[in-house]
Amino acid sequence: MAISGILWQDLQHTELLRHVRILQRGILEQTLNDVELAKITGFLRWYVQMHFSGEDAYMVKHAYPQIEEHRLEHKQMTDQLEGLFGMLDDGMGNVDLHSCAALCVKLNKWYLTHIAGPDQKLATFIKAKGVN
Repeated sequence: MAISGILWQDLQHTELLRHVRILQRGILEQTLNDVELAKITGFLRWYVQMHFSGEDAYMVKHAYPQIEEHRLEHKQMTDQLEGLFGMLDDGMGNVDLHSCAALCVKLNKWYLTHIAGPDQKLATFIKAKGVN
């Protein structure tokens, strides 16, 4: 797990990873149903709005030099998630496990590339400003 040393950021990233694991377990065990999937996608929609806006506020407040690049990555991820959300059922109320697996791959890749990369750089920058 990527630990940045910024408490709010680490807690939110941990919660994201917990939901990804729930999704993965449901796929692997083939127990994922439409109710569970709706809870997960509801969380993910809330999470990206809340987490990205929180990071944005810190970037603005502390004049983060890579703010535009970071914002672009957030926008791209939000757009990609919305595109995937539209494919998670088969149109008849049944969960499409293949599309759910694609969502898991996307979220895991995000965790490895963004959270362990640009988010770590952001954390280092704001810690240098005295923020924990």
